[in-house]
Amino acid sequence: MLIDPHVNPRDLSPDELIDLMIDASIDGAVITCTHSAQEAVPYVDALLEEDFVGLFGVELLTPHGTLVFIPKAVDDRFLATEWAPTGASALPLKNRDEDGELVDAGSLWSLEALEAQLSSFEGALLITHPYSRLNERAWGDRAYTLSRACGVEVRTGRGLAVRDFLADQLAETKGWARVGSSSGDLSYLGASVTAVLDSADQQAGLCEALEQGVCWPIEFERAEHPRPRYEGVTEDAGPRRVTLAEKERREALNEVNKRRPQKGGAPIDQIFGRGPKASSPRAQGRGRR
Repeated sequence: MLIDPHVNPRDLSPDELIDLMIDASIDGAVITCTHSAQEAVPYVDALLEEDFVGLFGVELLTPHGTLVFIPKAVDDRFLATEWAPTGASALPLKNRDEDGELVDAGSLWSLEALEAQLSSFEGALLITHPYSRLNERAWGDRAYTLSRACGVEVRTGRGLAVRDFLADQLAETKGWARVGSSSGDLSYLGASVTAVLDSADQQAGLCEALEQGVCWPIEFERAEHPRPRYEGVTEDAGPRRVTLAEKERREALNEVNKRRPQKGGAPIDQIFGRGPKASSPRAQGRGRR
């Protein structure tokens, strides 16, 4: 089963979201409206009515990046909770308008207040792609300090091969699930998804799959974002092992360069003593014949 665990419908109607889901050819989605669980209700209802898997989550903004919380159970308490930061929990959110000017755009959660908010709920906490620079706020290596998380977006359909590799390393080091998603941008819905077992079609089942890492990120290459092949990524990631044949060839070439005169050069056979040297009388004599 293919699902997207981070779908934010924003201004779309439920019917418009269904049309996108059909075009994307995926089985379901976790609806994650920004700072609201209640707003997801009509979208989840529409997904279920059209035989998609429809699950609840909530998108949470912090100064360092975005988090997605997926509860194990959706009850009245989860839906009625105020997921927008208020009072001392709220930090100002500034975005740039079309002219590049900073404008007020709501509030961000402080990490301390958000941890307190989540402490009374069971569920899976996902980190959006920590190394993508497409967003103004990206976690980067700060993601290593998050203790509550159990999964990280490692594929988002943007063709970020080297940055995806860094996210892979983060997931491996922390023992977190590797997730594929559109990362809340519906223009990329279906470009990257997460494969899970059919038993993960309910809130608790999906949370258990994420906590246990029983899920697999899948990315479909798009023409506008061709993805460099992975061989190039691994070579760039660190020192490459040199074979014995390559080492011997490199040493031989170094020896040639050391023996070759500064100007004019000489045939390699002469340099290694396998032919007469041009400076010898015998060689000069043969040259005169």
